[in-house]
Formats: sequence, C-alpha cells, structure tokens
Amino acid sequence: MLENSLKILEFDRMLRVIKDFAVSSYAKDKATELRPFKTKKDIELELDKTEEAFEILMKNSTFHISGIYNISNSLNLSKMGSCLNTIMLLDIANTLRSMRLLVKSIKNMQNDRFKTPHLMEKVELIGKFKKLEDDIFSVIISEEQISDNASPKLARIRKSIESKKDSIRKKLESLVSSEELSKYLQDSIITLRGDRFVVPVKSEHKTRISGLVHDKSRGGSTFYIEPQIVVNLNNELKSLYVDEREEINRILYELTGMVAERADDIYSSYIMLCEIDFIFAKAKLAHKYNCFKPVISDKKEIVIKNARHPLLESKSVVPLNFSIGTDYNAVIITGPNTGGKTVSLKTIGLLTMLALSGNYVPATSSRFGLYDYILADIGDEQSIDQSLSTFSSHMKNIVNMLDIASNRALLLFDELGAGTDPTEGAALAISILNKVQKLGATVVATTHYSELKHFALVTSGFVNASVEFDVDKLMPTYRLSIGVPGKSNAFEISRRLGLSDEIINDAKNSILDQDIIFEDVLTSIEKSKFETEKMRDEISRKLLEIKKKEEKINDKSDIIERQKERILNDAKEEAMRLIKNAREVVEEAVKNSKNFNSNSSKDVLIIKQKLTAEENKNKKKHISEKTIVGEKPKDYKIGKDYFVKSLNQTATLVEISKDKARVKAGIISSYVDIKELYIINNEKQKKSKNSIFTAKNTMGYGTTVNVTKSGKMEIDLHGKDTLTAVHEVDKFLDEAIVSGLNNVRIIHGVGSGKLKRAVREHLKNLKCVKKFRDGGEREGGMGVTVVSFY
Repeated sequence: MLENSLKILEFDRMLRVIKDFAVSSYAKDKATELRPFKTKKDIELELDKTEEAFEILMKNSTFHISGIYNISNSLNLSKMGSCLNTIMLLDIANTLRSMRLLVKSIKNMQNDRFKTPHLMEKVELIGKFKKLEDDIFSVIISEEQISDNASPKLARIRKSIESKKDSIRKKLESLVSSEELSKYLQDSIITLRGDRFVVPVKSEHKTRISGLVHDKSRGGSTFYIEPQIVVNLNNELKSLYVDEREEINRILYELTGMVAERADDIYSSYIMLCEIDFIFAKAKLAHKYNCFKPVISDKKEIVIKNARHPLLESKSVVPLNFSIGTDYNAVIITGPNTGGKTVSLKTIGLLTMLALSGNYVPATSSRFGLYDYILADIGDEQSIDQSLSTFSSHMKNIVNMLDIASNRALLLFDELGAGTDPTEGAALAISILNKVQKLGATVVATTHYSELKHFALVTSGFVNASVEFDVDKLMPTYRLSIGVPGKSNAFEISRRLGLSDEIINDAKNSILDQDIIFEDVLTSIEKSKFETEKMRDEISRKLLEIKKKEEKINDKSDIIERQKERILNDAKEEAMRLIKNAREVVEEAVKNSKNFNSNSSKDVLIIKQKLTAEENKNKKKHISEKTIVGEKPKDYKIGKDYFVKSLNQTATLVEISKDKARVKAGIISSYVDIKELYIINNEKQKKSKNSIFTAKNTMGYGTTVNVTKSGKMEIDLHGKDTLTAVHEVDKFLDEAIVSGLNNVRIIHGVGSGKLKRAVREHLKNLKCVKKFRDGGEREGGMGVTVVSFY
C-alpha cells in the first residue's frame, strides 16, 4: 500500500529526476530508495544539507560533479590480491581526482560570510590521495596503452621491439623489391598476421617462397607467408612481446598493491564523495523546479502558499494555497469535473512527501507536520486481472488504508464513495470519514456528493473547500478556496450550452426545496467571494502603483540633488580655472617684463601670492563630511566656517535670515537651510590634509608665500636619460610654480656631467627661471642645481 501511494502521487517520478542528476551509481541507488523520514531532526538535517548545496549552486553556476566511477569491486579485488587491469586503475585514479577537485572547490568557497558546515563535515572525511592518483596517471595513458616511462625495463624492451621490427622490415622490403621474387607476390606490401610479419603470395606460387603459411584470403587466391629469412627474427620479436607483457603485469601488480594499501581509506572517502553527490542531486532538483526550503512543524499540519505541481510545467498553472491542521484536520473539496480537484490532491500529497524526505518544494512558503504514513486512493484503479470493478478496486484500497491509518497518517481520497449508487456511496463516504476522524488521522477528500458538503458544514473538525468555476466563461479557474463548498453548476452550464429552460425548470422541480436553497446560498457566497477577491486584487494593484510613484518621486529627488551638486562643483572648477588663468597672465607679465623696478616686481608677486592663497582657500573648502562633520551648533556666528551637508563642503557663514543661511564657499554664495550647518570638529585632521606652510622667498623682499604641501621642493633625476630628464623637469617646474614655490632643487648627480649640462642648457631657455646655481654644502653641492623663479 505504501509503495502504491508513492506511485499514485508520482513521488517515484521525482526520485527519477534526482537519480538523473546524480553522477555516481551509489547516489543513483540512494535516490531510488529515498523515502520520507520519521523524525523532525532527520528531516531538518537533510534539508540543511540540501540548502548548503543549493546555495553553492546559486553562488557558482559552473560548479559540477563528474568522473565518479563505481570502484567498490576494484578495491575489494585489490585487497584480495588480484591484479587490477588498466580500466579499473583508471577508474580509481579518475575518482580520486574528482574527490580532490570537489574538496578544493568546496573549501575555496568557505569564508566569514559563507559557510557550509554539513558539507564541510563530509569534505573533511575525504582523504588525500594525490600521489597515488599521479602514479596511476603517469603509468596508464589510456585503457589500452601503458607509458614507455612506466619503468626503465619496459622502455628498454620497447626500444628493442622497435629495433627488431626495423630489421624484419628491411629484410622483407629487400625480398619484395627483388625482381626474382616480386613476380610471385600478390602485392608488394608487408603485413601482419597475429604478431608475425608476412608477405602476400599468389596461391599458385606459394611453394616458390620458403617459409611458414599463417593465413590465406577468403577466396583462396592469396597466402600469407612468413619467409624463412625472418622466422628467427619474428621469434625473437615474439619473445620481446612476452617480456613486455610480463613487465606490464608486474607494473600493474605494483599499482594494485599501492591501491590495496589504502583501499579502506579510499572506500570511506568514496562513500563521502557519493553522499555529497546525492546532496547536490537534490539541490539540482530544487533548482530545476524553482523550489524553496520548507519548514518542519511539530504539529500535525500542512500549510502551503503559491504551490505548483512540479510535473505540470505550464506557465499558466494557477498556484495552490492550502492549509489544514490548525482549526480542522479534514478538508472536503468539491467542484466541477476537470476543475483541478485531483491535481490539488496530488500536489498536497507529493509536496508533503518531498518535504518529509528532505527536499525543497515548489511553494514560496510551506510548513509540514510529521506523518508516519501518507496514503492515497486516487484515479481509476480498476483491476482486470482480479476481476474488480472501479468501485471494488477503490474500496479495496480504502480498506487497506484504514488498516494502516493512525493519528499520524495523512489520507488522500479522490471521489470518495464514487462508482456505485449515489445514496449508498454518500453514506459510505460519511461513515469512512467518521472512522478516520476517530483515528485522529488527517484527511483530504474530493467528492461530487452534496451530502458530504452538508456533513462538512455541521461536523466539528471538517471544513469545505472548492475549486472555483467561471460560469460566464464555462471554465474552471483552478483556484482552491478553503471554507466555501463548491457547487456543480449543472443547471447554469446546461442553459448556456443551449438546453431549454423547460427541461431545466422541470429538473429543478424534481429537487427538494432545501437543496435548491442550499445551492442558491452557495451561488451567493461564491459570487460575494469573487467580488471580494476582485476588490482585493484592485486594491493591491493600486498600492503597487502608489509604491512605484513614490519610488519615481524619490528617484527624481536624488537626480535634483545630484544636479545641484554637479552645478556647484562646476562653479568651483570654473572659479579655480579663472584664478589659474589670472596667475598665468601674471607669470607671463613677469617673464616678458625686461625693465621693471623692484617695487613693480614686488607688486606682481603680491598679486601672485594672493591668487595662490585664494586658490588654496578654494581647495581647502572641499573637505568630505565624513572627515570633518560634527554636531549641530547651538548658536551660529557670522564669519565662522561650518560644514554644509547639502553642499558636501565647508563654507563661511555670511548672513542668517529666519531658518535660512547665506554661506560663501570661495567665490560662490548660496542660500541653504540652517539645519544643513554642522560644526567642524576635526581641525587637526583638516589642517594635516590641507595644511599651509610658509617659505621665505629668495628675492630679498622679505615676503612669505603660502604653499600647499602637494608642491614638491625637489626632483631626483638619477638613472634617467637626458630626454626623459628634461621632460620631467618641465613638468616639475610647472607644478612648483602653480604651488607658489620660489625655489626648488634638481638632483642630477655629478657623474660625467652630461645630465647636468642638458638640464642647465634647458633652464637657460625658460622665461620663468630667474637664476640657477650649484647647491650649497648642505644642499647637495655640485650634484644639485638650485633654481629660483621670478
């Protein structure tokens, strides 16, 4: 009965899918034998293993397992002293390689954020066999070929074989090319029969060539003769072949011995590998059918949301929502034929079996209680062999189910009581359901009988359910509704299909008034429920639209903020560019001025220094909020610097008007919300990152210039050719001038003097250079040139 239920619910088909995903024969056999577990602990352990494998597949789409061979028999033979052949040894080596690669792959994925403890527990039990793997692969090239380098002796023997073959060929080539004997040959070729070299001789001339006949053609026109002149050489070759086989056997025995020494370790590691293979096969099933991890409950309950029967691959399948076990432990499903009652029943049973056997299920949310037995009577089980009718066949199954059933059983009945007189069938169905309730079992049954609808309405622990039917379209919707009994819709369907009102009214008159009233109530309930669900769907759609509009508004707000920030940054860059251009104009004026007195020179330098200071001030303003932002100020002071959150930089407070503040960052003024101002609480860090240092100029004016530390005071040209050096000097001097430096050091060394001369020749042509000289005693001496700017 149990195995029959597995087949009825198509659990065996799901096991075949797992079997197909498995690589090893061990895992395939385990898939075939998989059954629901009895304890919550065992089920949750299996689910956790499946979850880990599933997560690996999601993280690494290229992950796969391959190359696992059934090596159990080979390992046993090695322990018994038998010699393993090349195929057996290659299977072992390939399996060992698969072990090593799988272990490496899973271990490499482990980190602080991703761990698979159950898989790692099995991985840690897999031994290391890299040397044995390499030894086998280095000896065996293929199933038919052993490497020449398998042993020095084998290499020598094979070299002798090739030498002997060459000698035989040369003698036979001499024979077949001679005018005297070639006329007796069928063809001027040398061939092999067995492992002996022969020549094809015409049958009428077979006595003309002395030698041994090894074969003849099917028609008898050609005899294959080993000429006497090569018989001894062929014998020697034969002896070498024997030596080769003996050496190969010795090598295979040696490899077999190496396998035998570690056979037990290899076998236990092989079993762990196959166990992991089985876990990943279940994970691949979950991936194939878009499954989710179920929750296992201590209660006798089943709760599934958005469930699908995994073998119904149509995208238009309507999801199933179902629950049982909280307020009721029996559900009676009614509704029209082909409305999905049987599919719903099978889905409930199959998903319960999958979950309790440690598999993911195709339902976005699910919870399953523990059931010792899952028993089903579904479909037409008429038995011709046993001369049983449909009713008798169903009843035999039901009797068996009741014999097995307990309070931990899930019973699934399709069309309970059908196949006989409706009155008697309904009475039997009610009695069976009463019996099941006394046993404490959980039951889901489908029916057409109105008596069962009444029974479920008035009996504690029972609830009606129905598969909906769209009367307007004359089509089932396949949606299962808990709490509402279904109606046959026979009269309405018949009317829409063209049956006259006279016949329909006559039929209605033959039905008891209370039955008509009951059906009318069901119609009203169904209509109200349909309208309610339609309204709920509309509300959900509107809420989704509102959410999308909110997201759009937020996106636009983000765009505006980004645009604001971009405009401010562009303005700052433009300000910096204007200052830089002004500096360049001043520099050019200095360079081009041949007759200027000290006062005018001093004025130019003062302008230059002010421009540099303004440039540095603008750079200084752009400091990240993360670095300097502090608490909100209790009071605000005009002229003080604050961090402005919306501008993401520091600015000076210029004016306060109610809740607005006017701030100035460089040459840019902006009005911002006063709440955007924060105290700059990390002045030391600010200074360290944007510090100012004072350098005396060397022109004798006694003035100072503010220079950012980004300006380098010296450049080292050691090891550079003259062309590269001159290019880097140009770049260095530009940066020094922009940074406001008055003098710098160029380190070129003494050496041959070539680099020094090239640099100084270049400096003579630069208008920005006022003068240059050798370095002083503490400046580097002759190996340094000190440059001063205007």
